[in-house]
Amino acid sequence: MNHKPTFLVERSGVIPYGRRDGAVEVLLITSSDGQHWVIPKGVIEPGMSAAESAAKEAYEEAGIRGRVG
Repeated sequence: MNHKPTFLVERSGVIPYGRRDGAVEVLLITSSDGQHWVIPKGVIEPGMSAAESAAKEAYEEAGIRGRVG
């Protein structure tokens, strides 16, 4: 059988970007205290796909919505 070790946790994260006038723009996000750059990330909850989890984290941590690819 193929079991995952109990110490492994599946996580998802998102680096939000968009395009404007043909150029790629990356959205930079700061920590809640505004002193550090962060990547929204979190543990993938049971029943969620990695993409669903990444979208959830982006909204919870940065207030952004978009398509996950």
